[in-house]
Amino acid sequence: MSTEAPHLLRMTRVLEERGIPVRPVLALVTTVGTENVFLALGTLTGRVQLLVPSHPDAVAAVAPSATMPAGRSMLLVSACGTQPLAAAAVIGGAVTAQQAVDEVAPPTARTAWLSLIESVSGGSIRNRTRYLTEERGSVTIAFAERSGAVEALFAHELATLATRLGVQASWRRLYDEAGAGAADVGVTTECTHAGPAPRLALRFGSTGWNRAIDLAKAMVDIDRARGAAVRMGGLAGALEIETLRGVE
Repeated sequence: MSTEAPHLLRMTRVLEERGIPVRPVLALVTTVGTENVFLALGTLTGRVQLLVPSHPDAVAAVAPSATMPAGRSMLLVSACGTQPLAAAAVIGGAVTAQQAVDEVAPPTARTAWLSLIESVSGGSIRNRTRYLTEERGSVTIAFAERSGAVEALFAHELATLATRLGVQASWRRLYDEAGAGAADVGVTTECTHAGPAPRLALRFGSTGWNRAIDLAKAMVDIDRARGAAVRMGGLAGALEIETLRGVE
């Protein structure tokens, strides 16, 4: 038995439990090697995401007609139920907001999206994502620990951004539960050909299972939070994962 076989078996169980076709995902994983896969699993949804090296064979398997951007990029593949796999190029490196928008946004929506991205001050662009199977892009801005007046300004600007995007107010409970300025946070917005999407993602660094459960409780009602906690326990056992790299 190969050293990868146990990892593939555990991943197969997770995919089957979520009703995701196993073969195309495992073909992708075996192409790049399990040690090169960063796995993100939804606990309030059935979505699975895999961040892998942009190996030409991996790209061809999920987006045959796509061209990956030059430079530092990885391949992000999303799977949900029986829907076709969605693929995107995650591009790393420091750039300005204007450069990021020009790189990943549909041309018709760049001006409106740039205005939103620049409305929250004090951060640096960590990465940006250009989707290969649809007209969509996203940009993540990283913010270091904050306190006092800096945190007050950040919270105000973030609230204004959420309002402009039309995001539900539950984001604030999540932010407060995470400790507000006490932790690094990544703020991600998305854009389609129609303009900025009504989605705001907050990404927090290293955390634990109990902390992830607390964040779920801040977002949804108690029944859904309990269901998420059960799924987290099942995932931890099925994948034999003791620690988390981060939570979004």
